[in-house]
This record gives sequence, structure tokens and C-alpha cells, in this order.
Amino acid sequence: SSLLVETLYPAICRHLGLVLPGQSGSVTLADVPEDLTHVQLLTQAVMRGNRRSIPVTVIQCFDEIRKVFAQTREAKKRNFGMGMFSFNSSGGGRCEHCDGRGVLQIEMQFLPDIEAVCDACGGSRYRKDVLEVEYRNRSIHEVLQMTADEAFTFFKGARRVQSRLNALRLAGLGYLTLGQPVSTLSGGESQRLRIAAVLAGAPSEDELPRRRSATSAGGTLFILDEPSTGLHGQNVDRLVECLNHLVETGHSVVAIDHNPLLVAAAHHVIEMGPGPGEGGGRIVAGAHE
Repeated sequence: SSLLVETLYPAICRHLGLVLPGQSGSVTLADVPEDLTHVQLLTQAVMRGNRRSIPVTVIQCFDEIRKVFAQTREAKKRNFGMGMFSFNSSGGGRCEHCDGRGVLQIEMQFLPDIEAVCDACGGSRYRKDVLEVEYRNRSIHEVLQMTADEAFTFFKGARRVQSRLNALRLAGLGYLTLGQPVSTLSGGESQRLRIAAVLAGAPSEDELPRRRSATSAGGTLFILDEPSTGLHGQNVDRLVECLNHLVETGHSVVAIDHNPLLVAAAHHVIEMGPGPGEGGGRIVAGAHE
């Protein structure tokens, strides 16, 4: 992890002329592919940004879902546009009693604040008239309660929605509910959500500007720190599939991992050792000729 995150990543950033706040170092790279135009570190850090963020906003799928609801006959009858199905927009269709959060924060004088389900919307985040608009007999709230796997089947025929939801499934996150706050995700889930955002073509919160000479979306090197953490074997297979998809679309992936399934799928393996921490740091096997 130290080799990738603290040495390789900063060195590539310096080579590409990208500035990393708080990073210093003197390691330079002897040989860098000419078509490498960008580098992105996909960590297991809890996702920052908007506290209202949910998986479908991260992969930019929520806009497509709201478009589907806005195109229903009932929505057109009521003159409801996309904005009415957002729980973030003031003056739209969100519950104003809880500001679209679905919960109310109750201040306790000598104890930590607690959250209680909003008594106005029942935790749905929306006004009653918005919930009356349904797509295939489901309200926007009911859709956000679905898992990515369930929603993928539900939105059959809505290709733009399905293509983005499939990114979650490829990243092994098909079990996540669409409306789950990203702040509740584990480090491994946060990392795979970042991978899903890349697969869906959505910009990452951690993404650095590209080198000025970069003219295409290809040539990105993705650096991952133990991406298989917490994954069942079947989901590791899906992770391998989505990493292969990145490679097939012109990108490169470097990962540090101990999972034998992921190691076996790699095109090239470098084993570091012989021990952990200060007892390692040397190439044991897999060095280039």
C-alpha cells in the first residue's frame, strides 16, 4: 500500500504535472508510457462531498430515473418536471418539514443529538402529491428502496437507467439500495462505488484535472488499494470483470491485493516481501526482465 499510495501515485502525478496538496517526494519514474495521460487513486476512504449523496447520484443515474418519472402521464398531467422528483431541491417536491432528509435531528442538551423519522413524510423525503405519481405502480420513494439488482430488472427497457445501474452490479454492489446514504458505506464499498462511477462515466470526487495535452478519455492509470476487501468469492469475480472492462476500454489498473482470485486474474503479478512493513519492500517475484 505504501509503495502505491505514497510513492508510485505521487511520482506519476509529478510526471504528468499534476499538483497533489500536501504531497512531497523526490522519486522519479524512469519509463512512463507515452499514452498515459491521467492517474486516479481509488481508495477505501469514506466518500466526502454532499451528505445527501446516495449511490445513484454518485453514478449520475438519479437524473435518468427522475426523467423517467417526469415522462409519466400523471406527472405531465400535474405539470411535474424532473425537479419535482429531487429531494435536494428547495421548492420542488421534497418534504420541506425535514428538507428532504426523511429524518429530523433532535438536539439533546447533555447527550449526543438523535435522529427521528420525519412525522410529515414518514421518512419518504417527498410530499404526498409527488408520491402519488407512479412508474409501473411504484413511487419514487419505493424505487429508492430497491436494490441495484432489483432496480435493474424493474427498469427493463429504460436503457440509460439500466446501463448506469449495471455499473453498480459489475462492481459487486448490486445489493445496495439506491437511496442509501453513501456515508453509511464501508471503506471497501466506497472504493467499489468509485469504480462504479468510472464505469458509468461519472466524474469522481477524487479526480484530479487531466494533463493539458490529454485529448481523450483513455490512457488513465487507476491505482487501487486492496479492492477485494470484504468481498465474497462470487463478487470478486464481478470485480475482476469490471477491472477487465477498464483495461479493454484503454485504461490500465495497478492494485495491491492478497486475494488469490484477483491475483490469478492479473496480467502481471509482482510479489513484494519477504515480510510485512519494514521487513519487506523488496521484489520477491515477478520483476520485469
